Amino acid sequence: MLQYNKEYITNAKNIHQILEDAKPEWNKRKKLYKMKVRKNSTSSLVAENDEETKIAFEFAISNMINGYVGGKAPIYQVEEMPTEEKQKILTKLFNKIFNKKDNDRKEYQVFIDYIRNYNDDSFFFYKLIQDYNDMSAGYGIWYENEDNEIVYANVDPRQTIAIYDYSTPVKKIGLLRAWEETDEKSEKFDMVVVTTDEYKYYFKNSKLQGDDFKEDEESREKISWGCVPCIAIENPDGLACFELAKPSIAKYERVIKNSSNTFQYNDDAKLMVTGYEPKEDTLVEKRDDKGDIVYDDDGNIVWIPNEKRKKEDELVLQAPVFYAGEGGKIEWVEKNVNDGALENYKKTLIDLIFMISCCPNVNDLGFTNADNSSALEKKFFPLEQSITYLDKSVKKELLAMWEAFTTRINLKKGTNYDFRNLKIKLQRNMPTDKQAETTRALSLRGLVCDDTVINLLPDELDAQSEIEKMKTQSEENLEENMKKIESFGKDGAGAKNLENKKDEEDANNQENASNNKQDANMSVNPEKK
Repeated sequence: MLQYNKEYITNAKNIHQILEDAKPEWNKRKKLYKMKVRKNSTSSLVAENDEETKIAFEFAISNMINGYVGGKAPIYQVEEMPTEEKQKILTKLFNKIFNKKDNDRKEYQVFIDYIRNYNDDSFFFYKLIQDYNDMSAGYGIWYENEDNEIVYANVDPRQTIAIYDYSTPVKKIGLLRAWEETDEKSEKFDMVVVTTDEYKYYFKNSKLQGDDFKEDEESREKISWGCVPCIAIENPDGLACFELAKPSIAKYERVIKNSSNTFQYNDDAKLMVTGYEPKEDTLVEKRDDKGDIVYDDDGNIVWIPNEKRKKEDELVLQAPVFYAGEGGKIEWVEKNVNDGALENYKKTLIDLIFMISCCPNVNDLGFTNADNSSALEKKFFPLEQSITYLDKSVKKELLAMWEAFTTRINLKKGTNYDFRNLKIKLQRNMPTDKQAETTRALSLRGLVCDDTVINLLPDELDAQSEIEKMKTQSEENLEENMKKIESFGKDGAGAKNLENKKDEEDANNQENASNNKQDANMSVNPEKK
């Protein structure tokens, strides 16, 4: 952690000293990165031949922890406004109006989702977690581009460091970034950028002019965010996720190398023969083209391997039967290896490596036998405890970033969004029983809102979008059903009318027939009239 007064970090005369204070931290982060990838001037992560022994536990631990913590992007959810009674209490206590009536929750959620999609929030979050675990620090900056889009991006922790003041608790007052550039004249110079809550300062020096830095005042930029526009997460102990396990990793590699050498030695074991004398000598004098013996500078005879002896040994090895003299013996000279003790020692080292790094060993028998989500969560319990500081720090920094975004949109658009309504939930990327999770979520229907139920589902769904789709689908189904009912009503009324009309005609016909019959009777018997 770098601590200075705010006036100190903006003075060009102090830039060289600030860089000197930051270099030890940057050098350590470079070392941690090389430790993870095993990459330097003489070696790399992958062994180039069977003589090298490299077991990349650092890489495996890093991937496991980063995938678990950063594999899923956070969930940003705007909650409903507090009740009217609660708002009155808050206003009374703090003399401030919270959550005005024109604060639209859905609009605020759309604003947040748009910015996240524009910046590929999932990648930004994963890179932030990866830098913290691999190099003990993660940084991000944000700004507004020429299209008035809010942009946030990661920056390299090997050339970035946060600056704090001396208050309690410490307050972030600046962000320092430094790198080497080459101008159009092929001259190299150091570029230093110091960002505060008011301005972004640019300093540079020439390699020919020494360590004197000068500010490029024409490039100075005004900062209008009301804070230092950056995210800074630094491990208080300066440790990477795999650093404490490094000694055990080195011991494991030594054991593997020794075992490999032993097996290689036994593959190339020498044949020991007693009771037999070869006919040819092992070495002979070296002779020149004239057949004369060659001597070295000290006058000693130069001896060389005897090719005839090599051929004799090959014939002996290839012979199906070999006869040694009286009391002779033939056997291979080998190294004996206690396989049981060696395997126990290697297993102990593996357990130590994963225990010290708080990373679950997925190849462990207990892990593979975990057949439900509860058992898996217990395996990840040590890791969950080790990332508590990271978890809290990320939430704090992300909430501060969205507070700045919210303040800016309120100022520019005249809205009244309250960042306190924004809840950030960090997810864990681990195997889950989707059927059990789905059953649990559906069992809460009627007790909590549909938004909460959808967020509890193991599928990555946008609750607001799904609710809107369901609403649209219900309206369309209702409209379609109403049309069917109206159509059915019309058809039923028409059939009834036809039936009534037919009954009426039948009744009229019967009445007419009856009247005709009476008229006929009266005409035959007029006295009956």
